[in-house]
Amino acid sequence: MGSSYFVLAQNATTISKRAQEDLKNLKPLPAMIKSPKPDDLAAWKKVDRQSDSKALVKSQKIIDLYKPNTTYKKIGGVNVVNIKPKNWSNNGKIRVYPT
Repeated sequence: MGSSYFVLAQNATTISKRAQEDLKNLKPLPAMIKSPKPDDLAAWKKVDRQSDSKALVKSQKIIDLYKPNTTYKKIGGVNVVNIKPKNWSNNGKIRVYPT
């Protein structure tokens, strides 16, 4: 995620002030990462595992704070992750983050 996304999130008016403050403590990933050779599948798998592990550690503070309800399902044949904060109530709005 580029640093411009963090700036936008930190100044967002659609999330609480507390969430904005929490986002200010997040650091974007380095722009340059030393990558394995394109055909080194074992090395790429290792990078993927390390990346997932680091992301979970960095995300744990937010996960602990908001205690989201996460469900995995298929909508129209597309796999989706439905994440709702604890005590969520439907206000008729939805936000979609493509990956």
